[in-house]
Amino acid sequence: MAGNRQGLTDLPELKHYTAPATGLRQLQELLPDAYSLQGCPGHRLQRRWLDSFDLRLEQAGLRCQLQQEGGVSELLLISREDGKVLAASSVAGPPLLARDLPEGPLRDLLEPLLEVRALLEQADLETRVTPARICDRRGKTVARIQLETPFGEGLPSFLTLTPLRGYRKQARRIDRRLRRAEGVEVLAGELLDTLLQWRGYCLYRPPAGLSGVVLEPEMAANEALARLLLGLLAVMKANEAGILADLDSEFLHDFRVSLRRSRSLLGQVRGVFEERDLNRFGRELAWLAGATSDKRDFDVFLLQFDQRASLIGRGDRPALEPLRRYLEQQRTLAQGRLRRTLESRRYARFRQAWREWLEQQAAQPARPPTALESFSENTWRVYRKVLREGGAIDDSSPVEALHELRKSCKKLRYLMEAGRSLYPPKRIRRAIAELKLLQDTLGAITDLDVQRSLLLRWEQVLAKRGIPEETIAAIEALRGVLGRQERKARKRFARTFERFSERANRKRYRRLFRS
Repeated sequence: MAGNRQGLTDLPELKHYTAPATGLRQLQELLPDAYSLQGCPGHRLQRRWLDSFDLRLEQAGLRCQLQQEGGVSELLLISREDGKVLAASSVAGPPLLARDLPEGPLRDLLEPLLEVRALLEQADLETRVTPARICDRRGKTVARIQLETPFGEGLPSFLTLTPLRGYRKQARRIDRRLRRAEGVEVLAGELLDTLLQWRGYCLYRPPAGLSGVVLEPEMAANEALARLLLGLLAVMKANEAGILADLDSEFLHDFRVSLRRSRSLLGQVRGVFEERDLNRFGRELAWLAGATSDKRDFDVFLLQFDQRASLIGRGDRPALEPLRRYLEQQRTLAQGRLRRTLESRRYARFRQAWREWLEQQAAQPARPPTALESFSENTWRVYRKVLREGGAIDDSSPVEALHELRKSCKKLRYLMEAGRSLYPPKRIRRAIAELKLLQDTLGAITDLDVQRSLLLRWEQVLAKRGIPEETIAAIEALRGVLGRQERKARKRFARTFERFSERANRKRYRRLFRS
């Protein structure tokens, strides 16, 4: 089997059907009298359909299928629209990440779509395959047909008709006969769609989080906030298994984003819940945030390691390998600590108590304020805080002031996104977009500062372990490059904040949250 197929889209279109046939004798009865079947040895075929946890391939109109037969595994990328194979590659087994694939068209297509997300099994099917040639009266092969009978589950057999070049007329005749045969139906869409329909279930879709909660302006703020927090809790719960299995870094990232949003909503939406409850659950959420931060720091730096290493001289890059090995070791230790946290009694008790308390709050009788009143008042307050903090920053301000402003911008963004269904879509979308520009600039500054600080800490640890001088020098060179990038990013801040605080944008925020 070729490592990478070429010209796959130039092959004749395949035809798929369900069929009552269970062997070549029954299949022969479905064909026109002018044609006969020449069978080939049968074999088992195992199919697994793979996608990321957040179904990125599904959303792009694609399917990734791992076929295993005769000890050979092949990964195929298939168009959902017409079932055509867009790229394929021989593989040793199920890949976890796109970068694990051999170089070639399949990897080139998958990497931009999946990025750092792992491929996970979504469904599987094992069948007994009976291939055959369809021959005319002269014994000439005019098409190939394959009968597949699933093992167990009471699923029907299905056929795949492969036309051959130069015999399209014959293939159309066979196709028309099959379509008219009793018990034969053309498969609509890609095979997995039909398989899921047969089995009576749909692909698992992760919880929508905030976007799955639609608020009404007159809804009580306690109910609105509780529903939003329950949505965020569902996202955290859905990502736990992926974190424990360490499948990819995005499981922890999504978990922490929902955790940060939960902490922000509790802390910023005032006058809705009792202070003692806020303190109780706020402490547990803060504990959980601290327990998950180390692993995320190592994830982020290792994901960017090659990109960061490329910033220093080519000859100095190999000297950074001891740093990479150290970070990988520390990441493994951090993963162990994180696993113990998520499997602890404290976390289990917190999650249960948190869910029960939120469900109780959502069911409480309506009381002032309304959702619109609460979100507008609190969003306006945090917006004014962002203006004050940003307006006080100049070229001489310490980087800590930019860190604080970034935190305030995150709180503002979380409030706006949580309450966005309460406001006119175009206006709230534009306001969030303007804030995101400011956040991007602040993120570049503060992330570079954090990474420089981490590099300094790691350099000091490695120096005590007696690593080579060239490694210390390479780390110092990288810290210097990041420092220069941070200074450039700081120069962009004044222009970005000036745009955010200009009169037109202030008017936009006032109309949304103050009027």
